[in-house]
Amino acid sequence: MGNRLSNLIIISNRSARSMRNGVVEAFREKLEEDRKGKFKHEEVFAKTFPSGEVYVQLPENVRRKHIHLIAGFYREDLYFLRRQVANSNMPIGEKAKILEQYMHSVESDIRECEKICDAARRSGCEEINIYFLSMPDSRQDKKDESRVSISVKLNIDDFVHSAEPELARMGLIDIHSMQTQGHTNYPVDHITAKPILLMYIRKELRDLKNVNLIAPDEGAAKRTKKTAQELGIQYTIHNKIRSGHSISQKGELIGDDVKGRNCVIIDDIIDGGGTVISAADTLKESGAVNIYALCTHGIFSTRIIRDKEQNPTDIIFAEDLLRKSGIMVITTDTVQRSKEYYQEHSDWLLPPLTVAPMIADLIYCNEKGKSHGDLIRKYMRSALDGNVTELNKYLLRV
Repeated sequence: MGNRLSNLIIISNRSARSMRNGVVEAFREKLEEDRKGKFKHEEVFAKTFPSGEVYVQLPENVRRKHIHLIAGFYREDLYFLRRQVANSNMPIGEKAKILEQYMHSVESDIRECEKICDAARRSGCEEINIYFLSMPDSRQDKKDESRVSISVKLNIDDFVHSAEPELARMGLIDIHSMQTQGHTNYPVDHITAKPILLMYIRKELRDLKNVNLIAPDEGAAKRTKKTAQELGIQYTIHNKIRSGHSISQKGELIGDDVKGRNCVIIDDIIDGGGTVISAADTLKESGAVNIYALCTHGIFSTRIIRDKEQNPTDIIFAEDLLRKSGIMVITTDTVQRSKEYYQEHSDWLLPPLTVAPMIADLIYCNEKGKSHGDLIRKYMRSALDGNVTELNKYLLRV
């Protein structure tokens, strides 16, 4: 690692502090014993003024340093705050207004990360590397209707602008559309959590001979088919019918029969839960036995139901829908959550997997100039070979 180690700083915004701690711990394990004590990290000081403006200050001198910023976009305490609002005695219109306008952190998290980049650049750092736990607006990646924004491109442009000319690389974890990497001319590293998710399901089900891999919609069909072929198991496509944003209805199954079989749905994101629940309903009607849903980004949003006049009539938590669905969900910690959250939802949400070792590996590769693709192939080999002992370092203790 040489002199580059003394130039290395791993920081995060507030919505990724738990992840940063995990990355630092995993990164230390990669260093020689005599260098572990020399590796430092401190928290960025960040606060929100009463006016809503965000203030950040870097914790130490960053002149000529290599900054590795871990960017998270969902505060872990928001779920419990939303529950308090939903269970309050306020009129439902007031509840809906608060939940829709004030109970989110994505936009402020984006701005906080951009300010950290700006502070690092203005303080004389040598380079900035940004690792997005999830890419905001990743599903707004094309102009598929009139007068809409390609918001993911706007976000990437803003991050590039805040970090230029010191921006070195970007890291993305299971981006919704691979073409998004083309929205910047800077090097982009793509991490997939699929190998550790597959290791998890191997541990849960042991024998994959009675398993069908399920694509929840046609958009996921190609990657699901490829994974099923790699594993040597059957696959089925759920042809989803969507009637509006965040609203999915039951569709039809295309491919191998699921009757009497265990089904594993793989998707990059579970948001309101509509897509996987729609697929699960169709699978159950077709005779499936146990249904698992694997995803990298478990967003689990709260949705406001409105009548024809757009008046709010109900508040629906994705957690409640998933609990009733009978699906067992396995996700990673790209969306940060508290131990209390996992304990409350342990009846449908299995203990999460952490991507911290993967991010630590990527940081190590970037500092050492090693191939990250070789590591990705190593992860996948472990999954395909059924090496479930490798899974232990990815299990998050909750």
